[in-house]
Amino acid sequence: MANLDLLALLKSGVSLWNQWYLTHPEIGRPDLTNARLAESNLSRVLLRGCILRRADLLQANLSLANLSLADLSDAILDSADLHRADLYQANLTGASLQDANLQEASLIRCVLVGAALGLANLHRAKLTGAILENADLQGAELTHANLRRAKLQGADLRGADLSGADLSEADLQQTNLALADLKGARLHRANLENANLSGADLSGATLHDANLSGATLRHAYLEKSDLRRARLIWADLREAELWQVTLDQVNLTAAQLDGAMLNGTIALESYAPAQPSEDLEVTANLETTEDLLPFSRNL
Repeated sequence: MANLDLLALLKSGVSLWNQWYLTHPEIGRPDLTNARLAESNLSRVLLRGCILRRADLLQANLSLANLSLADLSDAILDSADLHRADLYQANLTGASLQDANLQEASLIRCVLVGAALGLANLHRAKLTGAILENADLQGAELTHANLRRAKLQGADLRGADLSGADLSEADLQQTNLALADLKGARLHRANLENANLSGADLSGATLHDANLSGATLRHAYLEKSDLRRARLIWADLREAELWQVTLDQVNLTAAQLDGAMLNGTIALESYAPAQPSEDLEVTANLETTEDLLPFSRNL
């Protein structure tokens, strides 16, 4: 239960709260558990380290707020404005942030396990090292977001917009990215093992040294993407569009390529499927076919 005196102080205004917060460091972590603060104007509030478990912050204005190290587990933040808020290392496990505005927010090393972020706006948000395992990010906007080394295992990103996002070295094992927009995304050394990328747009994406073993890329669009040294063992690339893709030193062992289109693809020293399908349709229009050694001859 929240400390009622503290809750009353917070409701009296951000200026008074911030003054009290800065002059009473001995309080430690103010307890505002279960606090009802829906639609409150808390812009620029100092809530660093505060306990806000199960707090109701529906449609609250928390823009530019300092919530670093705060405990917001199971809190309700649907449609809240967290534009440019500081949530460094905050605990948002199980929190609901559907349709929330998190543009340019700092969520570095934030814990968002099982959080609901459907349709949330995370444009240019900083999520370096964030833990988003099993989080729901369906339809979320993550354009140009920084997700380097983020943990997204089992997350649901169906239909999410990740164009221009940085997912280098991110853990995306078993992540659902069906129909996601990943145009120009950076996925260098990302782990996409067993991920679902069906119908995803990966045009211009950087996937060199990525692990896509067992991934589903059926009907995916990969025009001009960079797959150098990527692992595509047992990957499903049926009917994928791989126009002008760089496949140098790619491991395609046992990959399914039935109906895949590889117009203009460069595949120097790649490893072809061990047992190519008789129905494989490859429409490679390459000027230097003889240079495509193992891959071109096996196909």
